[in-house]
Amino acid sequence: MTGPYASAYDAYRRAGWTGVIPLPARKKKHPPSGVTGDNGHWPSYADCQAWADGPEGAGNIALRLSRHVLGIDVDNYDGKTGATTLADAEQRWGTLPPTWRTTSRDDGTSGIRLFRIPENLAWPGELGPDVELIHAGYRYAVVWPSIHPEGRTYRWISPDGLTSTTIPDPDQLPPLPQTWVDGLTGGREHTTTPRNTLADDAARAWIITRPGATTEPCARQARATQQALVELAGPGSAHNAARDAALRAIRLADEGHAGLVGALTAVHKAFIANVTNPHRAGTVRFPRQAEAEWTALVTSAVNLVTATSSGSSTCDCSGQLTGLIVSGAYPTAGATALTPPTPLPTPPNPAATPPAPDPTPTNPASPAPQTRSRTSWWPRNLAPVLDGQEDEPGPAVLARADGAHLFYTGKVNAILGESESGKTWILLLAVAQTLADGGTVTYLDFEDTAAGIVGRLRALGVPDTHLTRLHYIGPDETLHATASDDLREHLDAAQSTLVALDGVNAAMTLLGLDLEKNKDATSFAQLLLKPLAAAGGAVVMVDHVPKHKDNRGKGGIGAQAKRAMMDGCAISVEVVEPFGRGMTGRLRIFVDKDRPGHVRAVSKEAKYVGMAVLTSDAETGAVTVAIHPPDITTPGADKAAGDRMMLMEAISDHLFENPPKTSVNGISLALSRRKEDVAAALDELVDRGYVDRDGTPQGRGFAHTLIRRYFVADDIATPHPSDQGRNHSEPLGTTREPLGNHSGTTRAESRASGSGSGDTPRRGVSPGNHSGRGTPEPPEPATIVIDGRVIDTRTGEDLGPAGAPE
Repeated sequence: MTGPYASAYDAYRRAGWTGVIPLPARKKKHPPSGVTGDNGHWPSYADCQAWADGPEGAGNIALRLSRHVLGIDVDNYDGKTGATTLADAEQRWGTLPPTWRTTSRDDGTSGIRLFRIPENLAWPGELGPDVELIHAGYRYAVVWPSIHPEGRTYRWISPDGLTSTTIPDPDQLPPLPQTWVDGLTGGREHTTTPRNTLADDAARAWIITRPGATTEPCARQARATQQALVELAGPGSAHNAARDAALRAIRLADEGHAGLVGALTAVHKAFIANVTNPHRAGTVRFPRQAEAEWTALVTSAVNLVTATSSGSSTCDCSGQLTGLIVSGAYPTAGATALTPPTPLPTPPNPAATPPAPDPTPTNPASPAPQTRSRTSWWPRNLAPVLDGQEDEPGPAVLARADGAHLFYTGKVNAILGESESGKTWILLLAVAQTLADGGTVTYLDFEDTAAGIVGRLRALGVPDTHLTRLHYIGPDETLHATASDDLREHLDAAQSTLVALDGVNAAMTLLGLDLEKNKDATSFAQLLLKPLAAAGGAVVMVDHVPKHKDNRGKGGIGAQAKRAMMDGCAISVEVVEPFGRGMTGRLRIFVDKDRPGHVRAVSKEAKYVGMAVLTSDAETGAVTVAIHPPDITTPGADKAAGDRMMLMEAISDHLFENPPKTSVNGISLALSRRKEDVAAALDELVDRGYVDRDGTPQGRGFAHTLIRRYFVADDIATPHPSDQGRNHSEPLGTTREPLGNHSGTTRAESRASGSGSGDTPRRGVSPGNHSGRGTPEPPEPATIVIDGRVIDTRTGEDLGPAGAPE
């Protein structure tokens, strides 16, 4: 049979095109069923030969484009405006390089332009009006020597604009510029493309067990390798060039082309030389990093190709069936996925000189052991751990006022809280402290702006000289291949002490991930969090919790797998008093998760981290933020004072959350504390103006109403005069003098000694003045007489009739 298909199919196959399919004579439609689209099979050489020998041989010829080729089909005739659409796209993404074009028209514009592209991306079906995008899963290209329905012959136009009788090589096509790739796909992968999950060793075993893997590369494999080496020597991304080269070589091997090991070896050598070159323009990798990157590229390519195999196993480079050439290259008996095949013996050459006998004795019963690298599923050598060389480090970021730290380096930590609860201020405190200590910070911001973050840090007193070590990243696109390269290069170069990620939910949404799905949460961790932590700094992410406490569990909003991402410390913040300009805000901080356990060890009852106090100057906007420990842990009288302060704060909370006019008995029962202790704490709260005591007894007790809330931090963080003018990023209340006992004695002892409610002065307050509002009123008496009866003012108890003997 003669015709366009029968006369040209073999030439297209030998040029490197696998999807060579027939069409009816002088038609552009209706190829054989099942050979196009995402689920279409790739025709074998035998299929093509059968079509050529059958009635299809008289028909037209078309190419289902290879997975690594894209066609831009421009129609610019009969009123169609494809040229304008193409020009608009070039205005956005840059001018396209000259390339091969298949067309039957003479207008100089219409036709399908071909470019090489990365595999497995989600390509749209059109660029715009009268311009379609053709790829392996969508349509096909009609090519020379097909006849158009109107009688014109299709032809190839070379990159220099001349009609050519040469069939282009798909591996020699120019790559589509990365700006076009990003603009058209956003880096999104084709969602229907499966991947296998072979480990590195299994992937290597697959490679060396391919037919002809260790022989010389065939013409098809050699041309692809040569093109890859040219691109690796060019100015583009070495990572992308190596990724595409490895995938192409492995794809060709899956189609039966010989020489995979040689091709990968050549590309590997060029890639390592490129990325470890100290004079390269991009980030220089350490050899170990480069080797790990290459291994990951190759394993990923094997997993993609083995899951989307073409089903072909013949190499047509010489025009003959590969089965006649490399039929003996399959694994020998006993070879498995994890053991290399026995090498084939070299055919004897009668003219060659016999080799000298090998003097090394052999023992057939004891073959030489084979060595291979182990996967992460192999037991680790624990000697460095046992020797103390790999001790689990304690937290080193975000210092509390007492010097205890809350976040771990090399791990994922978190700050959890409701919207506008002050989470970002706590994160910025960590940033300010890190910069003050000479560290470097990378700030990944998904919710604010660079001006907003810098403005807050300046309000905290961070000088601009420190801000030179702040690297602000505000992503507005998905983490596609180029973006991932940018982030990896920055992390390698910056070696940041702290990596802040502000806005987990916004980040997941930007990456197209569902907050409620555990699988997507896990993907987020693998895609972004683990690489950030692997860079060595402390990763601290900010996440929201549900507004209503009834719907709130552990971790942030959404899937529970989000909590599993955190292998460091997660703290939650709870607003006690809101914060704004000219205001003082307070946040309670609790441990939500602490896998290493160091933070729980410095928290009250292994949970309460302490109180964050945020103050703002209404005039200057200057802000101070500090986290104060939950208790005073010094021995003796100071410890007793700390216990009383904690009880005073608990009473203040109880009165704040309950109706006014609460009795001593009611508070004692609610807090499960001794009535005497509650009464003593109430005395001090009344004396200092935090609580009002109603002078009229109700039954046998007095009523207490909260005037203003009391916090332990009020005593711990009262500014000392020498604190004036300090850097606001310095932890507020940094101890410059011992924290004393603010009352030191019980109320009864105070009366007996004739003192006020305590003789130990507080910082910035004169002795005896605990409210800071001028001279205090004299302490009320221990008892008063009402209606002829003596009432204990501390407990409200009726002590009997007035004037009765004691």
